[in-house]
Amino acid sequence: MLANKDALDALNEMITDFYDQASDKEAAKKLSVRSAYRTYAEQSGYATPAGHSDFHTGMLFELTVGSTTTSISTDSTFDWIYENAHKYGFIERYPESKSSETGVSDFDNAFRYVGTPHSNYIKEEGLSLEGYVKLIKESEKPISTSGYKVFYVKALSGDETEITVT
Repeated sequence: MLANKDALDALNEMITDFYDQASDKEAAKKLSVRSAYRTYAEQSGYATPAGHSDFHTGMLFELTVGSTTTSISTDSTFDWIYENAHKYGFIERYPESKSSETGVSDFDNAFRYVGTPHSNYIKEEGLSLEGYVKLIKESEKPISTSGYKVFYVKALSGDETEITVT
């Protein structure tokens, strides 16, 4: 599988820490990455059409129990991942409670790397990625998170957009 290097490094660190803290090491060993980067051709036939999938970024990982398609959400062994993923820069990409915002349901084992400032804010505020992006776009002031200020600048047509940081 292919993945974005930063996302893969964070995933490896998270999985190592998950395993280190697991009381049932044999159950923890069943954690598997079923899917990562997908080409446009590989994305064909999935619910999210090619060109509109987080899998194209190399920053989305589908985590399953062993080599099955069973979501890690079905086994309490993996609760630690849901509770701590944000510390490594990941969000649960399609939380069932936010399916009206994401447009995707029944895919609660997909984790998207967004970086720790963003993942911490998303977790703390109980947002979906769509909700977070909407909040940034609509906010008149930068959003402060983890020592960063996050704001939206609409891209201009053409090759360059000037961004003024105050």
